[in-house]
Amino acid sequence: MDMPQNLQNLPPEVLDVLRFFGASGQTSAHADEIIERAGLSDRGFGKAIRRLVTSTYLVMDGDQVYRLSDAGRRAVAGLLEYDLENPREAGEAPALPGEARLAERRLVVAIPRTLAAGDPAAVQVGFEGAEDGQELSGPAPVVVRFNTLHAEAASPGEITLQVGNQPVQHTFTLTPGSFTHARLRVQLFQSDEFGYEIEPCGGLYVDVPVAAVADAARAAYGIDVSIRDVSG
Repeated sequence: MDMPQNLQNLPPEVLDVLRFFGASGQTSAHADEIIERAGLSDRGFGKAIRRLVTSTYLVMDGDQVYRLSDAGRRAVAGLLEYDLENPREAGEAPALPGEARLAERRLVVAIPRTLAAGDPAAVQVGFEGAEDGQELSGPAPVVVRFNTLHAEAASPGEITLQVGNQPVQHTFTLTPGSFTHARLRVQLFQSDEFGYEIEPCGGLYVDVPVAAVADAARAAYGIDVSIRDVSG
């Protein structure tokens, strides 16, 4: 049988927590017990709990005690049935449809070489196209957060780019203050097709000189990041 549709796009950490409840037979547990018996790091547990609570599979009872909702009980039952129908060999990692491969992408930020205090400047943030062997099977939603120091960023400071195999970009606007430099920071977060944030997946920051007159020539800065192929 196939894994239930509502579980197929859940991150591995979420399935680990559901499997813990299924194996233990418990309907509620303290955070420390879940972390230990599900084999999660504190960071992995935090990611899983946020998703489970948002999805209404878990509710919080008291101080760090989490209880399965009715929807959570059904999710656990569906996952246990799937695992029984798809047994793993000893030592084999769980077969997780939501655990997709990673594809490399080049994040590029283009900005004037020198900014002028008080003058708005356009900043292009985007991804280059796929290189051979790094194609995605479908668009991957990536949250792009843009913030600044010694400058004011125009709204919106966060957008979602559908990263596929062709180049894609978005233009942000910042206005530097009366400082010698302005810093811009780009943070990336992977999200699935439902818009749930999964985890940070890279980013960069750039310090740009500020002068009385801007330099129209543009500089490009780049870094390689890994994107989860959530459609595969």
